[in-house]
Amino acid sequence: MAHPAGPDGLGPLISECGYDRERARRNAVGWLVVGVLGTGIGVPVTIAYIAAAGNSGFSPLPGVLLGIGLVGLWVGGTLLTRSVTRRAEVFRLHGGGLVHRRAGTERALPWPDIARVVYRENDRPTARLVGTDVHCVIHLKAGGRLRITGYHDNAHRVGSAAWRAVAKKEFPAGP
Repeated sequence: MAHPAGPDGLGPLISECGYDRERARRNAVGWLVVGVLGTGIGVPVTIAYIAAAGNSGFSPLPGVLLGIGLVGLWVGGTLLTRSVTRRAEVFRLHGGGLVHRRAGTERALPWPDIARVVYRENDRPTARLVGTDVHCVIHLKAGGRLRITGYHDNAHRVGSAAWRAVAKKEFPAGP
């Protein structure tokens, strides 16, 4: 799978995490359906509520329906966009750094080239639906950022290993 010395002398391959485009697309479609239904029901209910504002008391229902619809559209649109822009994205973890491949471009990132890594895990069941069960942002010294999310296979292992290597100087060992 990898060269014995790894690309650009980063050492042997320890782990990989690729973007799970199909899972992201499936979830995007689900969120978009929720968004269309919520907005489709919420807009007329809100209009009717505003038209009858002087005749009835306060009801949170229009705002809740519209809010669910707008959140569904936003999350679904974001996931759908990412499933297109991150196609074939792969992070490869080596002892000496990461290799990032996306859209046919591959670049080696030795640990000294990474300024910092922000890594968080979220154990709530709903976090997995939006891919926020893992949130890892890799800030490069040359500028720019790379993201590893819960939609990347093996994201926990690669993200936490990158954070430990950059923040604590605990470099990953072999597979």
